[in-house]
Amino acid sequence: MNSDALAKYWYLWDGSSPGWVLLKVPELPGGYCVFHKVDRTLLHIESSTENDVVCKKMKENGCEVFEDMPPGNAAVSTSPV
Repeated sequence: MNSDALAKYWYLWDGSSPGWVLLKVPELPGGYCVFHKVDRTLLHIESSTENDVVCKKMKENGCEVFEDMPPGNAAVSTSPV
């Protein structure tokens, strides 16, 4: 497992920054992206390997998984890393 990715994104699954979930996106490598369900931000992790490691760790720690984009009236923005 990529320890750099785990060290960089630990806040996504440890509960210190609530609201981050996984959003199923079959077109992406690994099939998921990281999404903030409150402010509707997609966290863009450039490395597909790191994204895969982070998503697996989030699933292992019981983070919510959304099958579809949740309804809402706010535009989705991206947050590059």
